[in-house]
Amino acid sequence: MNPYISAYLNSEGYREKKYTDEQSNWEDFPLLDRMIFSRRDVYATKENFEDLIHSHEFYELIFYIEGELSLISENKLYPAAANSAFISSPNELHGGRLLAPSLYSRYVLWFDESIFEDLGKAGYGLLDFVRNRNSGENNFILSSEENRHKLRSYLDHMQDALTTGHPRGEILAYSYLLRFFILLGECAANPVTIPSFTDDVPFLSKVLAYIDQNFATIHSIDEIADHVHLSNEYLSRSFTRHVGIPISNYLRKKRISYSKELLLAGVSVTEACYSAGYNNLSHFIKCFRENTGMTPAKYAKSMVRESR
Repeated sequence: MNPYISAYLNSEGYREKKYTDEQSNWEDFPLLDRMIFSRRDVYATKENFEDLIHSHEFYELIFYIEGELSLISENKLYPAAANSAFISSPNELHGGRLLAPSLYSRYVLWFDESIFEDLGKAGYGLLDFVRNRNSGENNFILSSEENRHKLRSYLDHMQDALTTGHPRGEILAYSYLLRFFILLGECAANPVTIPSFTDDVPFLSKVLAYIDQNFATIHSIDEIADHVHLSNEYLSRSFTRHVGIPISNYLRKKRISYSKELLLAGVSVTEACYSAGYNNLSHFIKCFRENTGMTPAKYAKSMVRESR
């Protein structure tokens, strides 16, 4: 199993999120020790919605079945659509905002680039549409209605193979996974266009892009407000309404996500602190612990140990 996925599954924050709310309990299925696959059906409310903006160290593919929410990846914001796929890469900031209490149903797939390595060059090519993206671009795949139903059926068959006790359940599930990725790659090459929410809120796109490019040097929310010629109060209210979290929280998550990437690359805690835009090491450690459940030093140590 990918060491970062294993570490995430065993982290205190994930276990607390999964098991403390009865409605949020689901089963994670390992698939041939290369992927974690789960079907999650939760009646989501403002209090228990767990898919807020975050990042992690592996690929995630979410196939949305139903739910009243919007999706965000870096500087794009989209309405969720039934039987659509949403992809995020390692350390790519992404998540959702609940628009109204509703049944939030989706399939979740966590994996890395080795998932199809036994198939050689052909298997590696199955992930081209996943890997060959710029951060914050082409995350959302909406295909024709016919293909959406096929994609959904492949995942339903995977679920059945993993839960009904079939003697070769994992192999059968893997065969459906191959069909799913082949078709999804074709759909990604010819997607159905869906307008971004940011098209209707022009300033939001500018704000997200500005934070993405300058998060390490931004000193205050006033600086962002000045850039888009809005008052601090209006910007803060509008950002929270559209994105689901305060702009200060979003900026913090950008910095923490980048610092995690640096720590995984082997830089020191001090260097990660200042490179991510923090001016005080104690404050950085506090923010890092609040977002990840551990200190930067413990995070770096645990991830390096897991990856060996």
